[in-house]
Amino acid sequence: MRVPGLRTIVAIACGYVVVLVMTLIGSVVIALVMFKGQPVAVAPPKYVAGNAVLWLVAGIIAGALTARMAPSRPLYHAAGLCVAISAIGVIALVSPSAQSLLPKWYEPLAAALGAAGAIAGGIIVHPSTGSGPSTGSG
Repeated sequence: MRVPGLRTIVAIACGYVVVLVMTLIGSVVIALVMFKGQPVAVAPPKYVAGNAVLWLVAGIIAGALTARMAPSRPLYHAAGLCVAISAIGVIALVSPSAQSLLPKWYEPLAAALGAAGAIAGGIIVHPSTGSGPSTGSG
């Protein structure tokens, strides 16, 4: 028995988990390398920039995975992942946050970079999924 839409849900959920795991582990590694176990009151700009790049890369990888898992409409699925990642930014923007090393604007920026990365990942994996025939350069 086939469940309609199950592949879509699984593809987007897998992409979402990839983003969360990569950014969680990546930010810990960046912190360990930069801070060397020393406590800091405010995150230095290099740490913020490193984490922003991490969100973009994680979004690209997750978008590519999501697009691969749903080959019939890869960019629609990457867009679905984009919406799911964007939800992180919206939630971070409206929720009261605990004491954080990062500036308040960082979470929405990171989510926007991850969302853009998800679309980019879908395009990288399936560049010729636009409307109309693809034309190759000869």
